[in-house]
Amino acid sequence: MFFNSGGIGRGSVAGKVCESDARLARVEGNVWHGNGRFGTYTLGSNYAKATDQSILTDGENINKDLCKGFNSLGLGRGVSASMVDNTDYGNAFVGHYNAGDIQHRGHNAYSNFNNLYWKETKNFANGCSSHLLGASYADGNLALSTGRILPLVGGCGSRISTPKTVMDGGQLADSFFPPGYVSLVSDKFSYLLGLPGSPCIVSTAYGNRYDGGILCRVPLRSLKVYSQNLVSFSAPYLIVEVWYGRAQSGSPDSSQSIPFHQIGGDFESDKQGYSLPVVPGAEHHYKLRLSSGDGTIPATWVVEFSDEVVGNRWEVEYINLSLNNYMCGNNGLVNSHHDRRFMWSGDQFMSNEAWGNTGACAADKPGDLPKVDCSLVDEGRLMSAECPELCSNSCGETSYCDCGSATCKIKSGFTEAEVDLCAAARCSDHGSCAAKYLGSNLPTTSSACICDEGWSGSRCQFNPCQTLGIVCQNNGRCAATSDTSAQCICKNGYSGDLCEKSCDGICTGNGGDYPFGCNPSVGEDIVQYRCGNGGGCEYWTEDKIREDDSQWCTFKESSTDNLECTCNEVDDCMLSTPCNNDGSCPTPTYLPDGEACNSTPFGVCQQGVCAQSNTTPLPTSPPVIVPTGQPVTPNPSSSQTSNPSLRPTSGHSHCGCEACTQEVWTTPAINPSNPAENYSCGSRITWMTSVGGGGLSLADACDYVAAEDFSGGQTCSPCSCQTSVPNNQPSTATPT
Repeated sequence: MFFNSGGIGRGSVAGKVCESDARLARVEGNVWHGNGRFGTYTLGSNYAKATDQSILTDGENINKDLCKGFNSLGLGRGVSASMVDNTDYGNAFVGHYNAGDIQHRGHNAYSNFNNLYWKETKNFANGCSSHLLGASYADGNLALSTGRILPLVGGCGSRISTPKTVMDGGQLADSFFPPGYVSLVSDKFSYLLGLPGSPCIVSTAYGNRYDGGILCRVPLRSLKVYSQNLVSFSAPYLIVEVWYGRAQSGSPDSSQSIPFHQIGGDFESDKQGYSLPVVPGAEHHYKLRLSSGDGTIPATWVVEFSDEVVGNRWEVEYINLSLNNYMCGNNGLVNSHHDRRFMWSGDQFMSNEAWGNTGACAADKPGDLPKVDCSLVDEGRLMSAECPELCSNSCGETSYCDCGSATCKIKSGFTEAEVDLCAAARCSDHGSCAAKYLGSNLPTTSSACICDEGWSGSRCQFNPCQTLGIVCQNNGRCAATSDTSAQCICKNGYSGDLCEKSCDGICTGNGGDYPFGCNPSVGEDIVQYRCGNGGGCEYWTEDKIREDDSQWCTFKESSTDNLECTCNEVDDCMLSTPCNNDGSCPTPTYLPDGEACNSTPFGVCQQGVCAQSNTTPLPTSPPVIVPTGQPVTPNPSSSQTSNPSLRPTSGHSHCGCEACTQEVWTTPAINPSNPAENYSCGSRITWMTSVGGGGLSLADACDYVAAEDFSGGQTCSPCSCQTSVPNNQPSTATPT
């Protein structure tokens, strides 16, 4: 979940598409819920405005010089973003601000306000649609550019760009976050940096990739306050105070004044309020108050603690929350399954019934869900809730007519247009109807009932935590693993079956910091550190295992990511795989034949061996990677021997033309950061593929280097692909 009104995670490639480092060019397999633009804008400003990408080129950007603004007519085509297999519901804005062309495949959206926000996109200038395929939109609307109306059918067609063109270097990274981190928020939420134990840091420790945001090792959820009748520049601040991991007593551990935000101008919109990220957990206590008067928040305002719907799973979460003039949860304990009806429905902000009667802190709960009256098309907005004239027959009470597909779609909580899923589910008092929460078309769970924490069963009728008498210590929580079994989920810093073992701050080394590492000072005879069965560290000597109860340390989900694992030297065609839980290396797995070698330039894997295009084996050692700023010249024996070929076709890599390979690789150039240093284009390309150089794929590194401007007039440009056979040996010439 991203909390930044301008988008986050773009690094140095904001507004560009020619850089392969644009990690958010493809967003896949996510679920967003309960976000509003004020402080929690889901996505924004992540994509290029003008490229020559299109569905006709499979999304390839052919002309690298087009990373610029639009022309004087505001025209521009492009496929700068791809939303694949995403689910979102109950949001203010899901989409793209100042974006280029957007493609959607398998995108399910339900009850979002402006769920696809193309306010300033220019791709509709040629009458094209946004390339929707297999998507479903219900109870919301699409906000388009001024004067643009999305075609209901037709447009540019339904072809979606190939995944390789919108992922980072042709491959989707394992994680958006650095190892050990799970959350990223805007730097404006600085109170997180003052929490005990330093669970959050400023992301500049990892360069500019994360836009200076705040990275956290703990999950973050959204806490929002929807206000009424406030005016910009005169609105008070919302003061948040937090007692982290302890009861509300004495001075708070951290606090901050959160500014007011609204969507639209004063007196034009009631979409206004405050929001901030919070760390979920019943052990954390939060207090909210206003900076004006006695600090009391008006009783009619709505307080919302978002649930967790991430990665196709659902969990109940808690925080302790106190506000003057409010009743919050059960004696202050607020859970993530509280009533959130009436919010962000269609083009309405909230129904009148919501004010003071719903949310995390309220005395009364409203009745049935309100009906939203949406028209077909109104001033450039496609309202996809009701458009009966497009459907041949009436859709009935349990379904609606979808404008985009002109077919009847099932309403939330129903299937087959007649069956009430919630009535059939028969959930107990400890479960919630999945269809009612999510809508029958949202694939976030396969269970009919969503159980409260500790409960299990098809109707949430079993509680193995109570049956087995499991009492978790140190604020651990008991989670049902089946109808008859359960386990304690420990907080960071604790371990053991009942979370009874503590690190006490001593785990400070061997691949990680507390609480993510083992203590290296247990003894000099330790030869290996491993994850223990209970989640702690095992300290291995030459002849035995030493387990010291005073030296336990938690590994999140028994992860070994932060343990050092030194495997035998790997082949240049071996797939990189994580270590086994016991610290040993897995059975080697090799790249398929024909795939590029891991590090040898222009090498191709054949039966697990890196070879040249003529299948002659290359030396086993890859080119040496030198620290930042010091590229090296590759070994002549490892250079690529090529055959003549024709000029590369559109979309082909600059270095992909076989007859050009040798020439590009051996072209002399000058180090841009040190004009006195001579080196070859090949060594520059090798450097760009290293971790220090950005970790680009070979093809992207070739393109990057070929487009660079070097001081002194030299360039690593691709040759004209003439039919003459290039010299098989690297050039020894140096620039003059």
